[in-house]
This record gives sequence, structure tokens and C-alpha cells, in this order.
Amino acid sequence: LLLEINLINDLIKSSKININDDYIAFLLDNPCENIRKARKKIKLSRQAFADLLGVSDTSVRRWELGNSHISRKKFERLKKFL
Repeated sequence: LLLEINLINDLIKSSKININDDYIAFLLDNPCENIRKARKKIKLSRQAFADLLGVSDTSVRRWELGNSHISRKKFERLKKFL
């Protein structure tokens, strides 16, 4: 899935396509690092950040490591911390 997202991202960059969907744009712009930065910015542990978003700390760890993608619903909760 990450490979597919990277291929789509490369295609969009080369074609100068404008993405108006915040969620898709987020997935194409290093979501792992952006989630980690958001958590660090508000100085929370993975568990505390997970509690804030209503998910498990395992979900946050997977998102930060790129083993899983955040859902659109969870992204809507995350947006206020980006």
C-alpha cells in the first residue's frame, strides 16, 4: 500500500495535479512523520496521544512507523493537532 501511495504521489507531482482533499493530501505528504511531529508538538506519549484520538497506542505506533494508514475518520480528529 505504501508503494502504491508513493507511485500516486510521484504521478501527482509530475503532472502538477492539485489535490483538494485534505485526507488524500495528508497521505501523500509523509503521514508517518507528520503524525509523529504532531504528537511531539503537544508533548504527549503515544498512549496519551492515542487516548486523545480514541485509538490504541498500537495504532499510533503503526501510523508513525508506516505499518498502517490512518483512517479518514481518525484523520478528522488528528487535523486539529497538525
